[in-house]
Amino acid sequence: MDRDVARAHRREEAAQGFALLRGCPSTFVLRRLVALDRLTLRDREDYADQLSELAEAGPLAPEAREAMVKRLPVVAEVEQAWVGRVDLRFQTVKSLARLAADPGGIEGFVRLQGLTGEAAGPPVPHVPNFAEAVPVTPARLRKAMAGALEARFGGKVEAQTSELEQMRVEVPRGRMVLTLSYPGKNWGAMSRQFDWTVWADLDGVRMVPTSYEALWLLPSQWDLLTPSNVAAAAAHLAWLVEARLAVEG
Repeated sequence: MDRDVARAHRREEAAQGFALLRGCPSTFVLRRLVALDRLTLRDREDYADQLSELAEAGPLAPEAREAMVKRLPVVAEVEQAWVGRVDLRFQTVKSLARLAADPGGIEGFVRLQGLTGEAAGPPVPHVPNFAEAVPVTPARLRKAMAGALEARFGGKVEAQTSELEQMRVEVPRGRMVLTLSYPGKNWGAMSRQFDWTVWADLDGVRMVPTSYEALWLLPSQWDLLTPSNVAAAAAHLAWLVEARLAVEG
């Protein structure tokens, strides 16, 4: 990955309000964005620069990472936000559906946890109200993802296993392999819905499997997918793939 291009991309996204991250129906991403939205524009740009320092340090042992984060005050502030706090916005759609299935389940959870304000609300914008907290069916999710990706990149999304699909396709600078993962009995079926990675040979250089979210040191696990947002989410995934390849430099 071209570090200068990645740094510039993070700064640009910070200045624009993290538009690409906002399209990810993920509690991991939403938790980060809620923390970032509390910052000033200057602090968001500082966050982008400091996160670049952390990312460029590569994999670190927990102790070394903790020590480095202490030297990156905005990163430390964002990572500590909401640690240990219960918030309905950060519950997966499968968890919300289970709560909503019981009469008074949502209200009881809010009362038991003493939640107020936005913390007692749904994970907006992906789930605008609790009535829409219904997980999209696996078949509809797979169809939407495959349809959007095939329309954008050509090629064909093909099943590899019952839980794994891949698209292998030519891209302007080389060849891309996009992997789509879906939960099975042994892969977070109670909460997760979708995970993705991409790798490519670009200009003769092979990149390691990664994702757009990885640029922000976040997992690419989507867990807020509903019948109402799945089409937009699938289209957004195609944009994320293109953005991630562009950052490769």
